Amino acid sequence: MRKYIKKVKENNLASNKNEKIISRSKIIKLLYMLIEKIKGLSKEDLRKIMEKYKFLKEIYRTLKEFKEIFSMKSIKKLHGWIKKYEKSKIREIRKFIVGLKRDIVAVENAIKYDYSNGLAEGKINKIKLIKRKMYGRNNFETLRNRVLMLEHNCN
Repeated sequence: MRKYIKKVKENNLASNKNEKIISRSKIIKLLYMLIEKIKGLSKEDLRKIMEKYKFLKEIYRTLKEFKEIFSMKSIKKLHGWIKKYEKSKIREIRKFIVGLKRDIVAVENAIKYDYSNGLAEGKINKIKLIKRKMYGRNNFETLRNRVLMLEHNCN
């Protein structure tokens, strides 16, 4: 994505100055948010971007279809999606699919079930952050008290 954005900026600077310049962050937000929720980016802007940069259109479509698999909870569609895009011209998509295939059981479970270990991962991350801040200065008891204090204040 970084290389693409660099090319876009270079092309925009070299081309007509009247063209609207769309920031990298807005294009990246398209991967995570609906276009209606991105300030300063309209459907017309998106259409122009897709028209000018075909591979971005493929990335956008690929991601949209992948998200739909999760909302429909269809493992059959997942395997169809993998077959459809494993020969993609975009190397990063192919690498993503290799990773999916490597851990296909976990991906299928993520589609099937609503629960995740996100809450536990968040708590572990918080504890590691506290440990890093305290490195070399305190003992386990102080760490324990600090974690408990933070948890008590958060609830």
